[in-house]
Amino acid sequence: MKLYIQLLGLFCFPVILPAQYESILNDPDVIWAAEIDLVFWLEPEFTAPDSVYAATCSSAQLKMINHATKPDDESELLLGNKLLALLFDERKQVFIHPDSSRPLTWEERAGRVNFADTVTVIDPETFMERNAVIRYCWSGESIQKVRVKQLLFYRQKSDEFELYTHAFAPVLQREYGALDLESAYWYHPFWFKMPPYSRKNPYKSFMTDKHITWARRMRTRENMPPLNSLKPYKDFKPPVMQQYLDRVVSDPGFKVREQGYWNVIPLSERIKQISGTDTVITFDPETYEEKTTIVHRRLQGSEVMDLRLVQDWLWDERRQYPAFLLYAFAPLEPVRDKDGNLRFKRPIFWRKLDD
Repeated sequence: MKLYIQLLGLFCFPVILPAQYESILNDPDVIWAAEIDLVFWLEPEFTAPDSVYAATCSSAQLKMINHATKPDDESELLLGNKLLALLFDERKQVFIHPDSSRPLTWEERAGRVNFADTVTVIDPETFMERNAVIRYCWSGESIQKVRVKQLLFYRQKSDEFELYTHAFAPVLQREYGALDLESAYWYHPFWFKMPPYSRKNPYKSFMTDKHITWARRMRTRENMPPLNSLKPYKDFKPPVMQQYLDRVVSDPGFKVREQGYWNVIPLSERIKQISGTDTVITFDPETYEEKTTIVHRRLQGSEVMDLRLVQDWLWDERRQYPAFLLYAFAPLEPVRDKDGNLRFKRPIFWRKLDD
């Protein structure tokens, strides 16, 4: 009866669900699924550890090549130029919203990147306000961020999260108000949709594939929302992270890895990381005598609601289109000080999807 009610609830949303999600949500092996909306920096100007970019996400270039000619300007190799070229490729459909069904016309496409704005400026001689016209004509170098709408889902048999990218959009910056105040906001003028979901991965050997001419490994940080803040389309065994933790500490053949060198963590070490004992020393408020208490702890799935994702973004010259692959994921463990205050969150262990 409970399963029937859950299935009934699932099929009450056909109007608001993207059509690309149906095959995933109808799969009985998928027991949890939710949409995530992420923004990643592509070519950051500042990579200092305390920069906004480093706090939001991090990335590493894997491939940036041009087989035909060596460009005079390295900006020709930027993903931003490839995405901008998609806008003017008549074979590719462009949308105003990721769930739109009507593609933009040629005139509408051009108007999304070539337009004029009226802003307020201060005359440096008279100190009087006046209106000025700013004409925008974007280039590939202007695209430093990309927004992606993705379906994150969990398979019961493999006990793995998987990822399907529904749509992506370049993010641009636009001024408003008084120009001298450097007022600006980020916005996404158009969206591209990805092909329907398929479990087949044609990019397993993308590092040696000559048709993959650009690849970057993206890692979420503050741009990844906690799982308990999402509205799942499917949630048959909450909390889903509990099933994952149970598999990690019970199946020695289930590979999880440490951060950095990706060494496999043996079962005995995993159990120590998730469960153990702590010695707590307290003082009697009346006698001031010291009292030692042994506390048994075990990390629960409800405590691990943060997930870090590592994605590989590729550019396929054959299709003239990007691809988005989930490379690995890690639950984040809360680390607290002696007073119970949260200090930070760290990956417990990593699961690579090619394991």
